[in-house]
Amino acid sequence: MSSEPLRLFALTRPTAWVARGIVRLLPLCWLLALAAVSDTQPSAPLWIGALIASLAITALLWWVERRCSRDGRSYRNGLLVIAASVSCGWMFMDIVFVLCAIIVAQCVSCLLALTLDAPARFQHLVAWFYRHRMYQ
Repeated sequence: MSSEPLRLFALTRPTAWVARGIVRLLPLCWLLALAAVSDTQPSAPLWIGALIASLAITALLWWVERRCSRDGRSYRNGLLVIAASVSCGWMFMDIVFVLCAIIVAQCVSCLLALTLDAPARFQHLVAWFYRHRMYQ
């Protein structure tokens, strides 16, 4: 392992924020994609259901963020370390790797939030990504 510090490339932070937004708005994104490829537009109850589901996911991830944070090591900073760990410096590859890693990390952290020692387990997840980081 290298003692070289992690580098945040130009698109690492914005891509991490986009990935966090995609997870929160996944039902609405799915419905927008369905509307784009379908001949008929989705009905109003589907839009309302997608909005309610997006709000529920946002509330769940807010709880996960509170549950997996600890003093000095916030959930958001952990996600940023994960994003920097999979970053390679090539723009297209960064976008793909960071999006996938943040989405997976958020899904796994939802399960980790159910455990008694959620902050420690989330830090283990961050450390796993850091240990297996891409060297730039």
